[in-house]
Amino acid sequence: NPDFFDFKPANGKKPPWSHGYHTLPDGTMTPLHNHMALIATRDNTLYATIIYPFTLLKIDAFRTEPPAPRPAQKYLRSIHQHLDRIEKNLPQFTELGERTAERYERGGLVGFHWLGATLEQELIGRSGGLMHVGFDRPWKDKALRTDKEKAHDMAVLAWDTDPKPNDFKRLQKFKEAGQFVLGFGSMRNPRLADHAEACDAWVDLDTEPKDRDPGKLNHVVGAVSGWVWMAETIAAHTRKGRMPTMWKSWAMEDGRDWSDRFFRKVKYHEDYSVAPISKGVLGKAFLHRIRSQLLALENTQLPTLLNFAESIARESKAGRRTVVASSGHMVMHYVGKYSDSAWADNIEVHENVESQLNNFKKKAPPGGLVLRLGYFGLSPKVDDLFKAKKSRVLLMAAENPRSDFASHLNYPGRLDLGLAFGDACVPIEGYPIALFPPSGIVKAAAYESLNLEVLRLLGK
Repeated sequence: NPDFFDFKPANGKKPPWSHGYHTLPDGTMTPLHNHMALIATRDNTLYATIIYPFTLLKIDAFRTEPPAPRPAQKYLRSIHQHLDRIEKNLPQFTELGERTAERYERGGLVGFHWLGATLEQELIGRSGGLMHVGFDRPWKDKALRTDKEKAHDMAVLAWDTDPKPNDFKRLQKFKEAGQFVLGFGSMRNPRLADHAEACDAWVDLDTEPKDRDPGKLNHVVGAVSGWVWMAETIAAHTRKGRMPTMWKSWAMEDGRDWSDRFFRKVKYHEDYSVAPISKGVLGKAFLHRIRSQLLALENTQLPTLLNFAESIARESKAGRRTVVASSGHMVMHYVGKYSDSAWADNIEVHENVESQLNNFKKKAPPGGLVLRLGYFGLSPKVDDLFKAKKSRVLLMAAENPRSDFASHLNYPGRLDLGLAFGDACVPIEGYPIALFPPSGIVKAAAYESLNLEVLRLLGK
């Protein structure tokens, strides 16, 4: 039937997609079984296909309409929209990365003046991040830095919300001091217009003018943008034939030894050789992994997240607040600071900071509900602290293979953050550790998703 597919066109050339048929002795052509398929998609639509990629039949009778997305799902999907936007803007991040790498090569440092934004905490001292970030963290004695080197310093300023009254004056002082100023914030916020204009370069977070609250995005989008910029910075270094020293997670047993070997001592590796990495490759790889992490969170952890929300809402309706025993770099700037303040009290708890452990002992109510916004596993020290207070614990944490951090296994209802041990998630050939951590982004996204579901149950 030439109307279906003309196997013998006038030019005598066999057309493409003409394989997949077997000719019987009488000349009848029959499709080969391995070129036929019945495919069921997620919504139960059925497709009968033959000689890929042609579809013979689409069957809608079994299709089910998906339920309306929950607040948590809407929030996570809004982050994906920003990931797509950031990927389209990769050339800007590549250009910034090349500029940053050039200034670093000439002795400049990337640093912060601590305006109180999450990005300041997110980019400094992180697993898989550039080791010598921070004006007080050069690769040599601070006293040996020359004025010529300092002239290449780059100050990073970021805003999660409206600027403080004196932020603009401080920005001007940084400029007057000769620093290159890179800003992160939403151009849709009119209160940041003067700040954006005054900066030498600006990364637009493109969030709503006041950011959504609940549903806050600035800190998440800012962290993603910051790491994409850092990824393109490292790639730019490799194109110059060099590899700067990077942090290895202290969750690893040899993490501190790695730090002792390079921190404040080595600017570029001499013992590791990394081939030049093309523009956009590392930034795109990081975005791909963030997408994967957020999809896993939505597709596998939503039931647990909803159970957590119900527990917190019940506690709130009974007149009791929930303590968030938080850990990580950004948490102090968003937990309990916005709409979640309706139910959450933040107490930072890192197992290696004795003052924080004592603060929890002092402030957490006995028998109270505690959301542990954790990292990798749970140390016995923190677990014992919870037990001593008879805390009812909702645990958010990733897996940890170390036996000394295995107390998380005592919590079968744990929300698994799905982070690979060691945090950094982008491997590069020739370097022994992966780069760029997703944990701060995933934790912030999981926490705000939980907040949205709690507020829904509380009618707020």
